[in-house]
Amino acid sequence: MRSTGKTVAWILVCATCTGLLLGLLVLRRPARGRGCNVLLITLDTTRADRLGCYGFDKAATPALDGLAARGTLFEHAFTCAPLTLPAHVTMFTGLYPPEHGLRLNDGRDALGKSVPLVHEILAESGYRTGAFIAAAVLESPYGLSRGFEHYDDTGLYPTTTVARRQMILTDNPEHMPYKAGDRVVDSALEWLQRVAEAVGELLAQVSRTHQIICITHLPQISIFGNNHLLVHKEIKGGETFTRIVKLDDESRKMEIARMLGGKEITDATMEHAAEFLRKGQHKG
Repeated sequence: MRSTGKTVAWILVCATCTGLLLGLLVLRRPARGRGCNVLLITLDTTRADRLGCYGFDKAATPALDGLAARGTLFEHAFTCAPLTLPAHVTMFTGLYPPEHGLRLNDGRDALGKSVPLVHEILAESGYRTGAFIAAAVLESPYGLSRGFEHYDDTGLYPTTTVARRQMILTDNPEHMPYKAGDRVVDSALEWLQRVAEAVGELLAQVSRTHQIICITHLPQISIFGNNHLLVHKEIKGGETFTRIVKLDDESRKMEIARMLGGKEITDATMEHAAEFLRKGQHKG
């Protein structure tokens, strides 16, 4: 970005950290007020007694167990119904099935438009909202898509009674009652990248009249900065030391490539990083 008049350059600070998002997402819109990001992940038909955090020593769930260890684990949690659709509608409305009207996964009923949803409220408060669905019983016709800016239920077969009977035995991977987790994650990350780039463009506009110091782990945001500072933390002799290094053009391209591809930097990620930086400087 070029500074004009009293504009001060935008300084970008990137820490060495990575993250992963999946499931149902609601992300804070940067233009309005303050607030936390919200991430809701639901695991359908998952038994608590098969998770390590609930005492199953043979579990292969290290990510969930680590999250439970670092956060708050509810030892006594109950569902309003042992069925996917009514349980999810209850989570998003705060109402029991007799109140919101969905009791089964039979494809016959949909949530009434007059029933408020929590993500509708979040959207009205300035959040960017997106949902990424892996189960056909949560498809948009059931009414949960209302209030989501993006609702990805593609690749699932229709769940009306007639269509279900016709297609339930299909072996076509594009029309199944569920989607594999990696497909859900890929869809979520693709949408998140688009949102992140929109945030970067907005920060670029603000930086024309204000100084911005932005700490981010997202290359889609970092490409818009005038200057790129790398924050690196290390522990020596029981003490934590922090180094801040201003990156030159080549080092910045290397760091963008690392943010894009992880620890292993390849020719492809370097080329992608260079393309990203050209786009950021052009738009900035």
